[in-house]
Amino acid sequence: YFYKKLQEFFTKEQMQSILNSLNDVACDLSLFDEIKKKDLGVFRTSLIRDYKEEEIRSKFHRVANGGVELTSYNFYFDYFLNSNKSKKLDFEVKPNSLPPTNIHVVIGGNGVGKTTFLNTILKKYFENQMAYEIFYRSDLSVILNLVVVSYSPFDRLFKDIELDSIVNKKYSYIGLREDPTVHKTENYKNISSTNRDFILSLFRCKYSEVLKEKWLGLVAILEIDGYFKNRNLSKLIEDVDISIAKNIYFDVNNLSESDMVIILEKNNHLIVRFNDYSSGHKIILLSLTKLVVEVIEKSLVIYDEPETYLHPPLISAYIRALSWLMIDRNAVAVIATHSPVILQEVPRRSVWVISREGDEFGADRPPIETFGESVSTLTKEVFNLKSKKSGFYTLLEDTTKKVFNEYSSLSLNELYDVVVEKFNGEVGDEAQSIIISLINKMKKERV
Repeated sequence: YFYKKLQEFFTKEQMQSILNSLNDVACDLSLFDEIKKKDLGVFRTSLIRDYKEEEIRSKFHRVANGGVELTSYNFYFDYFLNSNKSKKLDFEVKPNSLPPTNIHVVIGGNGVGKTTFLNTILKKYFENQMAYEIFYRSDLSVILNLVVVSYSPFDRLFKDIELDSIVNKKYSYIGLREDPTVHKTENYKNISSTNRDFILSLFRCKYSEVLKEKWLGLVAILEIDGYFKNRNLSKLIEDVDISIAKNIYFDVNNLSESDMVIILEKNNHLIVRFNDYSSGHKIILLSLTKLVVEVIEKSLVIYDEPETYLHPPLISAYIRALSWLMIDRNAVAVIATHSPVILQEVPRRSVWVISREGDEFGADRPPIETFGESVSTLTKEVFNLKSKKSGFYTLLEDTTKKVFNEYSSLSLNELYDVVVEKFNGEVGDEAQSIIISLINKMKKERV
């Protein structure tokens, strides 16, 4: 309670200054260790008598340094299997668990109802029925914020939702459309709008030390990928011009059109650098930057098929970065996907497999543990896709072998790019997963 009150009235820097002046051991764990070594009875039997050391090192340390208190989520969603029968799909989030459980995945082939599943959540949220009909958890009566992410031109999110209900609920949309409720090609954002979104979001991250710290944390995870590492992303935020903030009337939460024009003009050099990235990398950077700005404590992030625009070797780093942000903000994401690459980033207990035969739907946990499992095993056991040595599989295998034998010294990412280029980029999600699996297998056999 004490730390939360400090957060209400002071900035993070002011709060840390106060706690350091008080020699607060939760804020400064080195001080905690120093006092612990002295084995002072008054410290052990009075000051920390009601708390375990793990609580001080995790929960209290996090809140004392401006973070949020992590809480357990336990909610469910009623999924209708047919007109007369439904199944309760449970979603559980446990703080500090390994593997992390702040990301949940709904998988299945095309046409089984993944997007419909997400859309029903949206409808209930906007109709103010979320706390009572969809979700239940012991210590949270209502989701405070909703963030919807989709860069697929074919998604049907927000379909059949009453526009009047949307106006009255807090939500954010990150995606291709200017208006997420309008499913017309003329509603797609152009390059100028995308650049504007990125610069304004990056500006907000630079303006706030808290958001800047989170953005840099995400970047550190993304830089596992060589493409981003070579671009020195951390310098990108350092070069943001925030001089407009010196104006005494400036309000970052209520930017006027003239404010935005000035911000864009002063940061045009960053637009040039941003446009130098590939389309996939631009979307990754843009979406995560906007998520840093939009995701607050107790947010629910709905994400529809991120693999439609993500370079497969980048998916793992992207999902791990997303998970880091969800944990940091005490938020949760539900992702609809048919990518085994995403599936291998989450544990079995955080996955629902949606299936359909005619008018009958099914929803079950995967038959095997998914976290860290190979793409080929997940493709076979979870998606039930036994690729036979014929048709497209044979063509993929033969082409990948030829590329590997000729360019075996290249990295996985580079080999993948060469194989895909051989097919002029015309490969579907399953083919992409098979290519990665084949390259991994060949590299292991070569060692």
